[in-house]
Amino acid sequence: MSADFHRHDAALKVTGQATYAAEAPVPGQLHAVLVGSAITSGTVLSVDGSQAAVMPGYADLVSYPQTATLTAASFTQLIRDPVIHFPGQPVALVVADTLLDAYAAAREVRVTYNTSPAVTTIGQGLEHAYEPAMAGRIAAASKRGDAATAIDNAKLVVRQRYETAVNNHHPMETHAVICSWEGNSPTIYTSTQGVFAIRPAIARAFSPPETNVRVVAPFIGGGFGSKGALMLPWMFLAMLASRRTQRPVRLELTRSELFSLVGRRSQTRQDLTVGFHADGRLAGIEHHVLAQTATHGEYADTTGEISRILYRCDNVTTSHRLVRTNAPLPIPMRAPGAAPGTFAFESALDEAATKLGIDPVELRVLNFADHDQDAGHPWTSNALLDCYRIGADRFRWAQRPLPGTAADGRWRVGWGMATTFYPQRRQDCAVRLALTPDARLIVQCGTPE
Repeated sequence: MSADFHRHDAALKVTGQATYAAEAPVPGQLHAVLVGSAITSGTVLSVDGSQAAVMPGYADLVSYPQTATLTAASFTQLIRDPVIHFPGQPVALVVADTLLDAYAAAREVRVTYNTSPAVTTIGQGLEHAYEPAMAGRIAAASKRGDAATAIDNAKLVVRQRYETAVNNHHPMETHAVICSWEGNSPTIYTSTQGVFAIRPAIARAFSPPETNVRVVAPFIGGGFGSKGALMLPWMFLAMLASRRTQRPVRLELTRSELFSLVGRRSQTRQDLTVGFHADGRLAGIEHHVLAQTATHGEYADTTGEISRILYRCDNVTTSHRLVRTNAPLPIPMRAPGAAPGTFAFESALDEAATKLGIDPVELRVLNFADHDQDAGHPWTSNALLDCYRIGADRFRWAQRPLPGTAADGRWRVGWGMATTFYPQRRQDCAVRLALTPDARLIVQCGTPE
């Protein structure tokens, strides 16, 4: 990068002048607080806001009866339907003159429920596990060659179950929205990873022409998959309150609400069997993934994709199954699928390297794939062999201590390596160009930073 190149936003951010969604200078704001479900599974019977209505500063309450005006769709289901799918699921939104007033009024909302049995773990729902049609943007199941026979005839077989835990989204900037209406034209300041993804959803839910919907997101303080569609239901509650009160409404999720309202990486249970020839070449791979999804929606990561693509192997079988639980819906999270999938497969390769007496780097070089093994297409670029060579040299891999022998005080120091990848999913994009009379080129694209 040249020395005279400057990021437009750099000075604004480091000096604290960048304006994020919750800081939008919209006068006359009301403040909103969500009322979360106290149960894990069941149905809301009633939402009584009479005690909240007499609290200082109270302005409005919206719940299931008020959301009936919204168009029925997947992204309005949770706020139109009184069914409780997970603990903390919002059942109402209270708005007041100040944030403290809103919190005080929200505490006075009385909700009655009819509870029902909940499934809270993968183990509880195993008998109802099912195979989705897709895992992300790939087919849920795949078969190349005959993995079972290849593994039966292999010199070495590594067979393990790998489990990964839920990881929750917690970007530095919490999720927020400030919304206002002028007639049938809403303006929404929000932290989103897709300005043009949420505009049509807003238009469908509230029925204004899409061209009337203005979404403003100049900066985003971290997203990694979380600042997308899962914020829409809570945004819609705030938008509905704004339309009812004819005042701007500000909603900023709390840190605790981020654990349940903006998605997370799903828990996985991966049964992986890898067969090797005596020289370390891969003979066969079976990778079967079980993951958690929600009772109110479906999401499956591409966890098994690593086994289909990364290394050269003629015999590969993979599958993905889901278990519906009374928990928040998983969504993409920083390297979705690739993170838990590579953890499992690379762990198996390390175990094989030890048993075969082959250097872990050399084992991976030996099984390098010179093209996409799943699609049969050549790589557009692939510098993996150079990465192995340069990385091994810079980390003095050949001189590394034996496992368990290096220490720093009371801490054991480990040396390891692994390979990972993340596929590029290209999509259409629109850009507007303008050449000014003084020969400046202005490029505009509606994408978050």
